[in-house]
Amino acid sequence: VPRSGRLFLGSLWVSLVMSTGFLILKKGFGSLIIIIAKINPVYGLFSGAFGILLWIYWAFILILFGARALYYIESGVD
Repeated sequence: VPRSGRLFLGSLWVSLVMSTGFLILKKGFGSLIIIIAKINPVYGLFSGAFGILLWIYWAFILILFGARALYYIESGVD
């Protein structure tokens, strides 16, 4: 018997949390780049590269969190 209703609601909640997390991450990254660019253009360039690496790292952490949450919801593990 498929558990489509349970899976849909779980997917909905995880997608809302993931969307909110990406929105917060996007706003934080934008603020970081603006603040660093105002300090010094040369250092801002190097810090921007480091900021992009941080963005990639936290984005994948968020994706892995969502995948793990969906796994627990689908398998019914409490």
